[in-house]
Amino acid sequence: MNPLNPVFRGYAKGIVVSAKLMDKTVKVAVGRLGEFKNRLIPRITRLMVHDEKNACDVGDKVLIKQSPIKISKHKNWSIFSILKKDPAAEFLRHNPQFNSIVDRKKGGIPTKKRIHIERATKEKAQRQK
Repeated sequence: MNPLNPVFRGYAKGIVVSAKLMDKTVKVAVGRLGEFKNRLIPRITRLMVHDEKNACDVGDKVLIKQSPIKISKHKNWSIFSILKKDPAAEFLRHNPQFNSIVDRKKGGIPTKKRIHIERATKEKAQRQK
């Protein structure tokens, strides 16, 4: 196996960086080392991966397999196995009441836009009463 490229015989390890935006599709970041002027530089490749069971969440470590045929225009990889589930995603799955509070992209801090939308919906509900 080439140490510069973690993809070996159509398999790669990566971390799910985006999920639930599309049905049966997740985006996986695969890390590798690239050479530039005789130095090793870390590189990240983001791949669209087919998730048949919609089992992956953001932060999961997965093993992906290259498919012999293209699944769609941008997908030619599929989930082979989930190596490690993200504990935060498991907590949110079992406690859905916290989904509105936690914003995973900003480290748990609600964004200004989300706060504005929540205030507007509360005010609209109060006006209707």
